[in-house]
Amino acid sequence: MDRVKQGLGMGGHCLPNEGLSKVWLTPLSLIQALGPFDIDPCAAPEPRPWPTATEHITLPDNGLEREWRGRVWLNSPYDQKIDFWLRKMAAHKSGIALIFARTETEIWHDCIWPVANSTFFFEGRLWFHRPDGKRGTSNAGAPSALISYSDADTAVVYKAQLKGSLILGNRIISDFRGESLWPTCASCGSNLSDNDEIFEPDEEEGLCAACQTKKQILKEVLS
Repeated sequence: MDRVKQGLGMGGHCLPNEGLSKVWLTPLSLIQALGPFDIDPCAAPEPRPWPTATEHITLPDNGLEREWRGRVWLNSPYDQKIDFWLRKMAAHKSGIALIFARTETEIWHDCIWPVANSTFFFEGRLWFHRPDGKRGTSNAGAPSALISYSDADTAVVYKAQLKGSLILGNRIISDFRGESLWPTCASCGSNLSDNDEIFEPDEEEGLCAACQTKKQILKEVLS
C-alpha cells in the first residue's frame, strides 16, 4: 500500500534512502516491551506480521475521528497533521506515542513539552520492518522518542529498560547504560557535611535533599 499520499507515520516510516511508498512497521520487540495496548489508531494495513494493539484502525477509517478507549499506541502520520494526533493523545491521557526527536520544532514545544508525563530518548536510531516482518536495510534516518501520557505509561517505559534516557519533566530519571542515576550521597560523591548550606541531610536514611527528591520522583513513577 502506498502511504505517501496518506502521510507516513513512524510505524509506516519512510526511510529516505529506501523509497517513499513503502510501509514500515514498528519493531515487534518494542511493542512487546511497552504493551499491551488497547488501540492503535494509525495501524499498518493488513496483512501485518504482528499486532500493535487489540484494536487496529486502518485506512480508509480515520483514527482521528474515532473514539479512543483504553491504552493507546500512537505512531501517527508524520505530516502536517501530526499536531492533531498529539493533541488528541494529550487529551486522552493514556498511552505512548512514538515520534521523531526533533525537539526544536514547534510541535514539540506546543504538543509535547507542556503535557508529556515523561519523554524517553533512544540511544542510536531505530530499525523499522517491512510488511513481511523483515528488518529494513537502513535505520530510521533520525533519532526517535517515546512520549508517555500517564504515570502508568512512564512506569512501563522505565521497567522496559530500553537503551536510552528517560526524562520526567526536566530531570533525567533513568539511563540504562550500566550507571544508576539514583545514587546515595556516598556513591554520588557528595559529602553531606559539605552540602549542609544547600541541602539539609535526611538523618533517617543518610540522603541529602537532592537524593531524597530523586527517590520521591522514582517512587511516584513506579507507584
